Amino acid sequence: MKKLIPLLYLVIAAGCSTIDFQIGFPSDVDRSSFTRYEVAEIPFVSAPISRAEFGPYSVNLVRYGLDKKRTIDNGFSTDTVKAAVSEKYTYELRGLGKSIWSGECESSAEYYSKEKGIFFSTVVDGYYRNIFKCRVSSTGQTPIELQIEVNETYTDQSQPGFKKGYLRSGSIQLNIERTTATGNVSAVPMHIGYYIYHKGELVAVVQNQVHGNVYISSTLDRKLLPLVVNAAAAILTYYDLESEVLDDGDDEN
Repeated sequence: MKKLIPLLYLVIAAGCSTIDFQIGFPSDVDRSSFTRYEVAEIPFVSAPISRAEFGPYSVNLVRYGLDKKRTIDNGFSTDTVKAAVSEKYTYELRGLGKSIWSGECESSAEYYSKEKGIFFSTVVDGYYRNIFKCRVSSTGQTPIELQIEVNETYTDQSQPGFKKGYLRSGSIQLNIERTTATGNVSAVPMHIGYYIYHKGELVAVVQNQVHGNVYISSTLDRKLLPLVVNAAAAILTYYDLESEVLDDGDDEN
């Protein structure tokens, strides 16, 4: 079964030391108007982590392991693969004054592909879904809901699609978009991080691949700070199951 492995780009990138893999900003946004916090805990290749610190903020996780299911049916002229991976964990975020924020997160990914052909196979059906959800709360504060997803049907082997999502607290909403933009022009496309917007204005940038960085707007409305910091904490510690569900496993479960 032919399948695109998202980490291929990161493996290629590992050998390209001359390329600057800092996350890029939209062309109409001044990077100098953002405060940068470096995150030392982010590994080069996506992997589960149990903690992260950025500036005065720290987040610690309790992970409960991955639940994996995969079935492979190789016929004479038709091959099918179905795979599903899910994970649950909790986290605790500190650094917002005396408030302690507690989050419960769930990540899931599903993949299905059907190929037909004897000598040369062609994908005739398939889908890919990837959803990340968190619910965060703190005593005396309005709960926060976060969701990021990609959900698509396809009949080719193109790179799985564009991720977008939101973070809501009462009537306030932040919009989240994954980006491949890097600081310098690169021939190696990769999903390097996320942009966070409020009413169309960029308020934060989170790089959770290759290097860890959080950029928060220096003019951010203080009432948005708990939302932005929780979004950054969730994204930094999010282990994207894309690489797990699209892995070319040979075992049939």
